[in-house]
Amino acid sequence: MPYGTSDYLRDTAVVDVTTTNTGANGQLTGKAAVVVLGVAGGGAAPAGTSTDPSFTAGYGFDVTTTLATTNGAYAAGDVMGGYLEFTVANINDAPVMIMGLQVVFKAAVQPNLRAVFFGAAPSALLADNDPYTLTATNALLVRKSLSSVSLGASYTSHGTPKSISLTPNPFVMKPYSGGKKIGVYIIDDSGVTLTSTADMQVRVSGLGA
Repeated sequence: MPYGTSDYLRDTAVVDVTTTNTGANGQLTGKAAVVVLGVAGGGAAPAGTSTDPSFTAGYGFDVTTTLATTNGAYAAGDVMGGYLEFTVANINDAPVMIMGLQVVFKAAVQPNLRAVFFGAAPSALLADNDPYTLTATNALLVRKSLSSVSLGASYTSHGTPKSISLTPNPFVMKPYSGGKKIGVYIIDDSGVTLTSTADMQVRVSGLGA
């Protein structure tokens, strides 16, 4: 494809090469254009689009949040930390592939957990320590539900702190809220007691799809 004819050829480098050939026709001088596609995030993609592969290839994310948790008891089925939002996309509306979710507790607790991913924010958000429930309308926003029990995930002990990773088959979802965020509820299916209001960290990792 000739240089300059594609929207995909942004952030390019063009190198002029002069060649000298000695043959029956004497010297021949020509130019060759070497085109290098932009790396991920190397330029401004059109607003609201994600069709340019030069802006998405090779992109990855690894984002964390420390939850505002209850210094005290949860009942089985309670939300931990309220509704969590993670900024994961590098381009508005670009889909992402979720590779895994990790939870770290400072306290010596090992609850069975669920993680529910949303493709849009529910209309009525649950707070920390609320029983997990959704209206029929909000249930249609669920993109994926993970369970530590069904995944066979186990805790790693780091002395007192404990960590667990929920690593499903990777799944693709489209961010929202300006095209860059995903939402998650973490649900305690055991009923544990935490010892501070910052006892818990959640990490989400994945790739640009």
